[in-house]
Amino acid sequence: MCSATTVAMALEYLGEKITTVEAGKGTWDKEFSGYGNWLFAVATASSYGYYAFCDFYDEDMMKYALSKGYSIGCSTYLTDSGHIVLVVGYEVVDGVEYYIVNDPNVKSASPSVTKYTCEYFNSVWLKNEYNSLGVVYVFQGQY
Repeated sequence: MCSATTVAMALEYLGEKITTVEAGKGTWDKEFSGYGNWLFAVATASSYGYYAFCDFYDEDMMKYALSKGYSIGCSTYLTDSGHIVLVVGYEVVDGVEYYIVNDPNVKSASPSVTKYTCEYFNSVWLKNEYNSLGVVYVFQGQY
């Protein structure tokens, strides 16, 4: 349910409180028999009154969207079967670039402050089968 969890986290980040179960009702794909449908995820956010869309981004596009205050769901290979996480920020510490990621799969007391180096994150997000672009859900704010 990482797709539904990402939608719930994105909406919470924007000020809307919904549960993963509520988000899951909108992201459930009967044909696929799962919660991982990218378009259903953004449609669920839209049903709550938020601009959201699915796209393919590279690293520069990601950093630009983050600089605008958008949160970005990314389809990654952080797990062997794939995993969707919410990127909420970007920072440079001692010359090393990091994405700030909400990752519910992290075994930590505070998964909302997980940081991945951009180098590592890009290696599990940007894929050659998409011309070195990564799948994203972009959450911009209310209508």
